[in-house]
Amino acid sequence: MKTVLMASAVAALFATSAVAGDFDTNTATLQFARDNIVGKLGVTAGEVTDLSFGAYILPHTVLGADADVFVSTKYGVVTEDLSFGATYGLQKKLSEQLTAYGSLEAEYTVASGSTDGAWEVTPLAGASYALNEKLAAFGEVSYAFDATNDWAQDGGLVEVGVDYTVADGIFVRPSLTRSFDTGADETNAALTVGLSF
Repeated sequence: MKTVLMASAVAALFATSAVAGDFDTNTATLQFARDNIVGKLGVTAGEVTDLSFGAYILPHTVLGADADVFVSTKYGVVTEDLSFGATYGLQKKLSEQLTAYGSLEAEYTVASGSTDGAWEVTPLAGASYALNEKLAAFGEVSYAFDATNDWAQDGGLVEVGVDYTVADGIFVRPSLTRSFDTGADETNAALTVGLSF
C-alpha cells in the first residue's frame, strides 16, 4: 500500500505534459568520500560542468537532531566561475523508517573575468523513508534567493528518488527533478553514484 501511495504521489507530481526542454539537461554526479571529505564531478547533458570539494565539520546535536556544517568550493568547468559555500544541515529520525532533514546553504560565486561576486541562499527541506536495509525513498524541495539582488527569487526545485546501497562503500541515487518559478520550468532526470573509501 505504501508503495502504491508513493508511486501515485510521484505520478501526480510529474503528470504535467512534457514541454520543450524537459529531459534536455539531465545530470549525473560522481561522488568520492573519505571520512568527512567529499569530492564531486558533475555532468550535465553529457558534458562535464563542475568540480567540487568540501568537508563536513562541527558535528553537534540540536533539539535531538544531528547537525553539522559543510564547507565547500566549486569550479564551473564550462562557465569558469568559482564558488565558495557553507551549508548548515540537520536531520532527525522520526521513526524506525522515517527521517526528516533540512539545510540552509549560502554560496558566493565569482564569475569568470569579474572581481565582483553574488550571494545565493537556498533553504531545503526533505524526508526519507527506509523501505529495507538497502533502499530508501526520498523527497525534497528547495528554493533559491539572490541575496545580492534584494533577495530576488531565483526559483525552486522538487526532487524525488531513491537511495540504493549497492555494497559497502557504494551507493546509487536515481531521481527526477522539477524546477518551478524559474521562467523556464522543466523536468529532468538525475543520477548520483557515490564511492566511499
